[in-house]
Amino acid sequence: MDSCPALLGPRASVLLVAQQRLHQRAVAEVLQACGCALRIAAEAEAALALLAAVPSDLVIWDVVATQAPDPQALRSALGEGTLLLLGTPAVEGAELLALAEGCLPWPLEPSLLLRSCERALQRTALARKGRRFDHALRQAEKDWGRLLDILPDALVLCDADGHILCANRALCDLVGLDTAELRRRLLDEALSPLQLRPRLREALTTGAAFTFDESPPGLGRTFTITVSPLRQDGAATGAAVILLRDVTDERRLQRRLLLGERMAAVGQLAAGLAHEINNPLSFVLSNLQLAGELLQSQSAQMPTPLRELEEMLGECLVGVRRVRDIVRDLRTFASTEAHTADGEVRLDDLIDVAIRLTRSEVQRRARLVYERDLSPLPPLRGDAGKLGHVLLNLLEQALHNLPAPEDSGRCNHCITVRTRVDRRLGQIEIAVADTGPTLSEEVRAHLFEPFSQRRLRLPPGLSARAGMGLAVSYEVVQRHGGQIEARPGPQGGNELIVRLPLVGSVGQAPPPRVPRRRVLFVDDEPLLLRSYHRLIGDLHDVTTVASGREALALLQQGQSFDTIFCDVMMPAMNGLELHQAVADRDARCARRFVFLTGGGASSELLERLRQVDNPRVDKPVARESLVRAIELQARVAASE
Repeated sequence: MDSCPALLGPRASVLLVAQQRLHQRAVAEVLQACGCALRIAAEAEAALALLAAVPSDLVIWDVVATQAPDPQALRSALGEGTLLLLGTPAVEGAELLALAEGCLPWPLEPSLLLRSCERALQRTALARKGRRFDHALRQAEKDWGRLLDILPDALVLCDADGHILCANRALCDLVGLDTAELRRRLLDEALSPLQLRPRLREALTTGAAFTFDESPPGLGRTFTITVSPLRQDGAATGAAVILLRDVTDERRLQRRLLLGERMAAVGQLAAGLAHEINNPLSFVLSNLQLAGELLQSQSAQMPTPLRELEEMLGECLVGVRRVRDIVRDLRTFASTEAHTADGEVRLDDLIDVAIRLTRSEVQRRARLVYERDLSPLPPLRGDAGKLGHVLLNLLEQALHNLPAPEDSGRCNHCITVRTRVDRRLGQIEIAVADTGPTLSEEVRAHLFEPFSQRRLRLPPGLSARAGMGLAVSYEVVQRHGGQIEARPGPQGGNELIVRLPLVGSVGQAPPPRVPRRRVLFVDDEPLLLRSYHRLIGDLHDVTTVASGREALALLQQGQSFDTIFCDVMMPAMNGLELHQAVADRDARCARRFVFLTGGGASSELLERLRQVDNPRVDKPVARESLVRAIELQARVAASE
């Protein structure tokens, strides 16, 4: 007999179904010689019961003298096993024949039986491996699907013709379609405002990935789009992955940061420029005024040419005064005028004044609607003159956004002023909206830069005035802790919004009185110790020492404090060493420590600081931070 194949070993489980003992012995001798785990059943019902209890890798069924099983029942009982038939079933057993791997004739040849069993077991093994691979593949697809759906950026896989093959949840949410519906759409149909097919063809043609920004009309959003051709083993696959990232807020923040940098540069320039211009401008203006007054006093005796000279001087005065106004605006950016007057500001009154000053011009070109908040706006602290200038600039800008007067009727356009108090965000919002042509994103991005309207290509009919109005307004609002923003209006047109914080406003309830507590500050910087005393000396009894050793001596003398603010970085004895020395003798006192950190510590010191449970306050220290830390330590002490 041939040697046993590799698969016919002790690990192979075989069920033999044969009624005749001769057939049972003929098969058993061959398979048991190979060490197979052989079970024998004489009837179909017993065989199905054995398979239901313990499945077999291979079932050999004698259809010559044994009752043929029900094919459906046998298919279910086989599971992952394989069927071999001994003999050929009758004509009505065609379904059973189709289920089997093959038929072995009688008389049985051992070598043929071994080879047939080997092939059957190989098929069983391959089937099992295939099912495991299928399961792993389906699980991997689910895992990748879940991973892609977690991504906040929209992602789509498509072929060269633009057919969508796969999309994640972010893309479905973006276009408002489910995955099944997306797969029935073409790329340009699902993302019609973006028109990505030309970019897709370009990426697949060049084989290189590229990234670009796109702001589709009507969406009001900006996307960074990356198109990456798929490659497998270095060869192109004819498909590409497209990633869409919403960067609207990021770009807006970048524009604000860039604007802040530009305004800082303007401030440096303005300080020197205003100083250089002001001196000659002062004596030119005064001389022109004196010359005009002298000519005016002699106007009765002057000949006609001198009267024309008087008119010329008057025109020069107008021009020089305009230069003076521009220099005054420039000085707003100078560091010497960075402070803001601190007085009570009633925004309702300022808005009324600004509306009165522009009423005649507004009535000639548009309707003015004032949507006032039902309750008066809470008064603020700030510079009423500068904030009034801001409101006036907002109304003037709204007027300049409207078409020329001859091209519009009073009833065709509207300027709306709205006020709102948002106590949840702690701010007052003032909005001025117009119904003129909507400014492009490029124009809005540069609107608050000095003299920007000279450089920008504005829509036809939009007045392009030079000036510092909105640039000055931006700087004034920033110095009052607020924000100013230009955006498309809710009903078309444009809207300028100023948001001013309520924090520190007039009329707020005074802070509740707190018990005076004993506070110790330990810091090696004398100027800082004096500043700490000024910060909270009106609320608490403050003691200051300039070293850790002085603090330790003070505590060892029996003096007690409710809170001990201790700098981490000090010479001789640092803050952590002082804390450890105090903890060794008085753990309760050590819990009163609050560490002051200002950077520059070594990695070893920072690691030790992380192991201490005491609170920390970062430098530079605000009054509110100190007060909160003192009250926190007081609550901890009360709970002990």
